[in-house]
Amino acid sequence: MKKLSFIIFLVCSLVSVGQTRVDSELEDVTVYRYGAIVERSAEVNLTANTKTLYFTDIPNDLIANAIQVKAPDNVRLLKVNYRYLTPEELGIEDLTDLGMKIDRVEDRIIAEQDIQVSLNEDLQFIGANTKVRGDMTAQEIQSADTYLRSRRREIREALRASIEKVKGLQEESQKLRAQLAELEDNLGKPKSVIEVEIRVEQTMTGSFRISYFSPKAKWTPYYNVRASDFSSPLSFEFMGTIVQNTGENWDGVNLSLSTGNPSLGAFEPQMNVWELNYNNYYVPSAPEFRQNAHITSTGSFHGFVLEGETGRPIPYATVTLSAFNETHILVSNELGEVMKEDLALGAYTVQCEYQGYNTLNTSIAVSNEPQLSKLSLNRNGASTLSNIVVVTGGTPAQYGDAAGYDDGKIIVRGTRDDANLVFVDGVRVRNFERKYQAVSTMYTIDQPFNLPSNGRGQDVWIQTMEANAEYLDRSYPALSEDVFAIARIEDWENLDLLEGTTNFFFEGTFNGSGYINPSTTNDTLALALGVDQGVVFERNRLNANSSQHTFSSKVDESFAYEIVIRNTKTVAVDIEVLEQFPISNDEDVEVSEQMADGAEVNPKTGVITWSKTLQPGEEWTIQYSFEVTYPKELRNALNLPE
Repeated sequence: MKKLSFIIFLVCSLVSVGQTRVDSELEDVTVYRYGAIVERSAEVNLTANTKTLYFTDIPNDLIANAIQVKAPDNVRLLKVNYRYLTPEELGIEDLTDLGMKIDRVEDRIIAEQDIQVSLNEDLQFIGANTKVRGDMTAQEIQSADTYLRSRRREIREALRASIEKVKGLQEESQKLRAQLAELEDNLGKPKSVIEVEIRVEQTMTGSFRISYFSPKAKWTPYYNVRASDFSSPLSFEFMGTIVQNTGENWDGVNLSLSTGNPSLGAFEPQMNVWELNYNNYYVPSAPEFRQNAHITSTGSFHGFVLEGETGRPIPYATVTLSAFNETHILVSNELGEVMKEDLALGAYTVQCEYQGYNTLNTSIAVSNEPQLSKLSLNRNGASTLSNIVVVTGGTPAQYGDAAGYDDGKIIVRGTRDDANLVFVDGVRVRNFERKYQAVSTMYTIDQPFNLPSNGRGQDVWIQTMEANAEYLDRSYPALSEDVFAIARIEDWENLDLLEGTTNFFFEGTFNGSGYINPSTTNDTLALALGVDQGVVFERNRLNANSSQHTFSSKVDESFAYEIVIRNTKTVAVDIEVLEQFPISNDEDVEVSEQMADGAEVNPKTGVITWSKTLQPGEEWTIQYSFEVTYPKELRNALNLPE
């Protein structure tokens, strides 16, 4: 019965004014970096006249001037209008009708209850007048007993029939009250509609398409970068996280992802006169602006209304959720089930009512995690609410876990780690079709896609690319105790990388996350894949010497370091070791005696770089030293190592 009464009221109100309600199907969704274009289609039977089509089931808060309607060639579009339905169209007049029906049923219940009182009084009267008088004959006693027994049976049958009739009337009253509650709930929430005024010259069936823009959706690219070893190509798994809270679930839609951003607009800038003076702050420059998608995460309420004594489902019970100055009225179905999605996260008061049962008043917390509630209504004792544990995940062991990684391969819900295709919730998403457009790139999924309007991200695998890379290890002994595996790619422009987070997997192990920004990358793309545990080093300072000048207050202090690197792997490794000499910007402080055999030194930055190929098990020792001359009184002020 959910939403049924509201739909009936809406259809009747539209038909009564000579307008046509159109049920459209959501077909295509193009998600941009910020926002989404949603397209719906409908087949409409048309007669030759001028009429207005009502496209309902439209989300609220749309941008009116971004709505587009495509009609058949022989149909003329006269006007397109986006507005909210009036209270009359939502069925406010039916509140009075439902109230009158409820009053009539309640009057019948009271009448039947009066009959029950009378029948019970008759039973009491018969019970009080069954004494046998002394002057009664045996035949009279037998006749009286037969009559009274028959009369009691008739009264009890009538009483049972009245009780059953009251029970049926109470159920009828509860159904009407549920319809009333549902109508009140719908009246309290705005409903939008797209009006399309058309002119048709002949009777026909036409295909209509409407599209609109919603700012409450986005997708974010990221990459899983994998290197199985130093001899294999580097693998880029191009992923996307899609989030939407548009107010409508995307069920079986044709999904496309675009690198464009329609919410930024495409308006040609205005060039003003550039006058140079002290009071004019105009300087020609592009504005730095990025509009974010307006997306909030939501939760849901899911429960069953049951009779506490028997566990029997109670249909047509009303459940009221209240929070944040909003009220949601739900009605249980034949199974006693109630469900409400797209709820703001937080605490809600809950009230559950059904005639003849004690009202349940309690509170719940709506969160991102699924939760199932049992609302037990009792006639005698207190009504209660309890939560049922919901177990999620649970994919078979050979299919991996929906949220994890295994052996360096991505596992997505519903697919094997060795499969050629990837499915997300049963949708194949590996084979995207890439379309290059003038200012953006479009990736089109080749299977229907599902995404609820709950503000929670869902990942899709767009495509996998491989690139030849030069691998090496890089060590910064003075700055870190780790040795980092680096991949350098020369022709990285062919990958068409987008700015985004990068997850690094090296030799089957997750090694942390980074960030790729193609706009700031040099000719060679260098990616730190993580720590290489197979190469270790030790750094020590050698004997420190300090001497003071004889006829001066200056001090000469020498610094010498030794670094021992060892390759514990079974394969050769190219390695770079980076240290640095200090640079003096003070004429009283001098750096001299710089020694770093076999290294390249950048005189501007002081960076020292050694390069070598380490064979399996090879150990390599390098040294460098320098001397700093400074005034004695500045020793504690200088940023020199101890």
